[in-house]
Amino acid sequence: MRVLLTILALLALPTSASAGQVTVAVAANFLTTAQALAEGFEAGGRHEVRLAHGATGTLTAQITRGAPFDIFLAADQARPAVLAAEDLVAAGPSTYAEGRLAVAFRGDPVPFGEITRMAIADPQVAPYGAAALEALAGLGISPELVRGENVAQAMSFVVTGNAEAGIVARSMVLNPRFRGSFANIHASLHAPVRQDAVLLLRGAENPAARAFYTYLFSAEARRIIINAGYGPGIGGQE
Repeated sequence: MRVLLTILALLALPTSASAGQVTVAVAANFLTTAQALAEGFEAGGRHEVRLAHGATGTLTAQITRGAPFDIFLAADQARPAVLAAEDLVAAGPSTYAEGRLAVAFRGDPVPFGEITRMAIADPQVAPYGAAALEALAGLGISPELVRGENVAQAMSFVVTGNAEAGIVARSMVLNPRFRGSFANIHASLHAPVRQDAVLLLRGAENPAARAFYTYLFSAEARRIIINAGYGPGIGGQE
């Protein structure tokens, strides 16, 4: 009987096989921060977070075609609103972060007016690319533009020397792995880059997805987001 009770007790223990999993589509600018959030979330329970990143417009198109995502962390407010209008959203949209822009340099900074080749994200699909165009107009400069599919690719053009500089998310230049220099772009030079999150219909019945969506607006998550170089979100669950 004692052996039987022991076996039953072992069977009652949670196992990795019973762990929940949430799949999150995340805008390229927010990937590193999302990884930090995933680590914090996983440390507090037994759920696992899987991240898929790309340009916000590209991810939105994938979601409308049925891509298997539970949560979408966009780099703007427009695309989550479109998904909500198409009845693809179970909760949200809610603002989780406000983006900041910076000019990244591979080496020492160069005066803005002397930059001849500037990397930006594709403004058609990447909100940070659209904000970069506004900032360039506000700065009154018109360098040759090297367009990446998303802001991560724009940064890669800077790191590899394919562009003298790049307008990217400030969070990217604050990443310890970035070895170059940077200059902040004043927020008055572009429209606010408010980033919204949605819990998609696919995640509505997924306990791991609901838990991560709740965690995204917690005090712990807010600290991680601010420390990464973003302004805090102003939203919450709906």
